[in-house]
Amino acid sequence: MSNEIIFTVAKESGLDVEKLKEDMGDDSIEKIMHTNIVPAGEIGARGTPAFVIGEQMFGGAMKYEQMQQAVDDARQKKTK
Repeated sequence: MSNEIIFTVAKESGLDVEKLKEDMGDDSIEKIMHTNIVPAGEIGARGTPAFVIGEQMFGGAMKYEQMQQAVDDARQKKTK
C-alpha cells in the first residue's frame, strides 16, 4: 500500500495527516513495531487479528460462537 493511499484514507477518516506523517518517521514507532512483530512471528501469527487460546493459535476474525467453542475446548483440555 502506498503512502498516498494511507494518507488519503487517514484524511477521509478524520485523522491529522501531518501528525501521521510525523509519527511514521519516528524511530520509536519502528522499535515498538519490531518489539511486537518479532514475538508474533515466533508464535506463528501472520496478521491481525490473531488469537492464542489455550495452546492453539487462531488467525483471522472469529465469530463469537467460534471463540466461545475454542475457549470451552481449551478449558476442557486443562481439566483433563
